[in-house]
Order: sequence, then structure tokens, then C-alpha cells
Amino acid sequence: MMVLALLVAIFVISEVSGETDVSLALAWTFAYVAFLVTLRALGTQPRTVAVNLMVMAALLALALTGLVSERDLLVAPAWIAVSIYAFAAPVLIMYRVLRQKQITIDLIFGALCVYLFIGIDFAIMYTVIFELDAASITFAHAGVDSLYYFSYMTLTTVGYGDITPVSSAARALTVVEAITGQILLVVIVARLIGIQIAQQHERSGVTG
Repeated sequence: MMVLALLVAIFVISEVSGETDVSLALAWTFAYVAFLVTLRALGTQPRTVAVNLMVMAALLALALTGLVSERDLLVAPAWIAVSIYAFAAPVLIMYRVLRQKQITIDLIFGALCVYLFIGIDFAIMYTVIFELDAASITFAHAGVDSLYYFSYMTLTTVGYGDITPVSSAARALTVVEAITGQILLVVIVARLIGIQIAQQHERSGVTG
């Protein structure tokens, strides 16, 4: 539940505040905390969590220094770390979801977190493509330039058309994301239904 709340907060901050220094610092902080909470929720050893905490604190301090002094090289490690954590977290959570034997509220929240993390991961990849080639993605209206928004519209296969992938790499990535979103839903729903059926059989056996 805490990870889910942090992911929603990151999205809201990114959409409402834009890429200001304050919003970036808050987004990084929430992302780091979300990963720490994920590690604790998955039963990771306290020593591992402590090491990650120290690394994150150092990276955040370095990034804040870079933002204040306008030195991009100091900010880059924070972006890289956020990206690594964003890609690692859904894999770890999905592994736990697939191994779970009982339906709990944490299992449902975990499945939701995986879905939100996937949207963030693809947004990161779209950002990399756009930074490498600004003509790879076009925006129909002024102010509509959020690649997080575009990522979730693609993940859910809504696609309003106000942001359009132009380059081959961008279009290929949108196809992969759209397919991933559908496969992810099928896998998660199938797993939850399978666990529910197994629980009903167990209860029937006990009562019988």
C-alpha cells in the first residue's frame, strides 16, 4: 500500500509541477523510498536495505548539489539510480506475486504496483529516445509533453493521439508497451483467479 501511494505521488508531482528542481528532488526521494519499502516488504535483509539507504542518500545529496550548481554531471547518477530501481522493483514484486499462495490485500496492491512501475519504466525509455532525437516523438498541442502520460495511455491502449511516436524506435517501443500491458493484465488476473480457485478447493476439502 505504501509503495502504491508513493508511485501515485510521483506521477502527480511529475504531472502537476513539471520538471522543476523541487519536483525532481521530490520525485527522486519518493522513488528511493518506494524501492526501500519494496525491499522491506519482500523480506530483504536489513543490511541490504541499510546499504541501499546510504547509497540513495549519497546520490540524492549529489543530485541536489548538481541542481543548485546547475551541473548536469552531478545529477546524472541520480537519474541512473532511479532508472535501475524502477526496472528492478517490478521484477522483484512480480516474482513475489507469482509465488504467492493466498490472496491478500498486499498481493492485490503488489499487482497494482507492478502495473504502475511498468508505465514508469516505459516513460523512462521514451525519455531516453526523445533526448537522443527530439524528432522521434511529436506533440500535437502546446503543454502536452508528458511522456509519463503518453506511457500510460499506451500501456492501457487508449492512445488519444495528442502525442505521436514518429521514429522507428519510438513506434517499436509503443507496440512493445501495448502488448506488455495486455499480457501483464492476463498474467496477473489469471494468477489471482488461480489462487482463488485453489483456496476454494481447500475450503471445500476442509468442510467436506
